[in-house]
Amino acid sequence: MCRFGESQLHYCEVMLKDVYDSKRINAHLHSDSNFKLDQQQFPSTAMILSAQFWPPFKEETLELPSVVKEHLQIYTKAFETLKVISL
Repeated sequence: MCRFGESQLHYCEVMLKDVYDSKRINAHLHSDSNFKLDQQQFPSTAMILSAQFWPPFKEETLELPSVVKEHLQIYTKAFETLKVISL
């Protein structure tokens, strides 16, 4: 049986909270017509992570098509607006 230290369990708690919060935020953004995410060609969602608690991701360089960049910019703006409202 593996045993985790208290700090490792804390990391797991933060990671689980990130997943839960991301699902909640995505649902809110897509259900609120003020953000206009329902008018996009395809749905976009995001996973918002606490960087200090997740393993580092491999850095990749990928040039996205302009339509995808636009979707991501709209989603980012909606997320930023929601975060300002909730503060």
